[in-house]
Amino acid sequence: MSEALNTDPYVGGLVVSADPVITYSKRSTDAPLGLASACPEAFRGRKALHLIGLSYTIEPRRLFAELAAHLKALAPELPDSRFAVLANSEFEAYLLSTMGVPSMLSSQAVFIDDNIFRPQEAEPRFDAMYNARLLPMKRHELARDVKSLGLLYDIGAAEEPPQYDHVKALLPHATFVNHEVGGGTYRQLKVEECAAQLNTARVGLCLSAEEGLMQAALEYLLCGLPVVSTRSIGGRDRYFMPPFCRVVPDDAAAIADAVATLAGARIRKAAVRGYIMHLLKFERHNFLIAVNRLAKETFGVDDLFTSFAPFERGLTRWRKLDDALAPLAAA
Repeated sequence: MSEALNTDPYVGGLVVSADPVITYSKRSTDAPLGLASACPEAFRGRKALHLIGLSYTIEPRRLFAELAAHLKALAPELPDSRFAVLANSEFEAYLLSTMGVPSMLSSQAVFIDDNIFRPQEAEPRFDAMYNARLLPMKRHELARDVKSLGLLYDIGAAEEPPQYDHVKALLPHATFVNHEVGGGTYRQLKVEECAAQLNTARVGLCLSAEEGLMQAALEYLLCGLPVVSTRSIGGRDRYFMPPFCRVVPDDAAAIADAVATLAGARIRKAAVRGYIMHLLKFERHNFLIAVNRLAKETFGVDDLFTSFAPFERGLTRWRKLDDALAPLAAA
């Protein structure tokens, strides 16, 4: 863990404060402790506080023990660094506590850009939209009984055409929006285009059994779409409340029925967005309180962050490593 990240020059995160040094970054395979793993030399000899977000739930396969092992391995190299894992659920925080890993409850939802994902005037095309990569874990087959279905997705060269062809066979009646926009070939959509497409649906779908927060779940709600979800672990259900959300069994007929019910209810987009924004503002307020207390304990500074603004700069997006570390170079 002593070398900079070479195989993947992109990280999910940023240096949010250069003096004192505070980073936020998402845990990934190549950078299990975010920026601190990707480029430890940038933090040697510096007191630093690293906030580590979870890209995937740590509940299954004892991933919480693996995270603890990564922290222990990096500690001798960065003795002046302090780490706090941002748990998406109370249960994840509990699992981390069993390994002695410092954590705080702070869902990744707080970092989603609510300026981009918002209600727009659009004629509904679909009863439901499923925004998910074309991977088996996303369980697209559970949407087979939804009559009017749109799909948004990211796919890499290694996944196309096999995964596309597989899901196309599972859901021959669905509209594959990225291919439709690309005139028959896959086109990756900009985040603003994704928000516009979400607004053409009446309901958002969440069908995986386990993952992280599932960012798309909050994007649906921010755009004013009620949500139909299967039962899951990872933290997305933290924000699912009637009458805006339905959590149903892993049954295609139950999913289609819930979609029809919510789509037919014609719930106002403004009501859905108002509900989730109320929760996010509360979560962001508590996040700032916790981070400021960590900064006080680590660096002896009071009220370092007076607003959420430093954390609104697309922390859920991946960026080049040099760009993520740029504030340190400029300091």
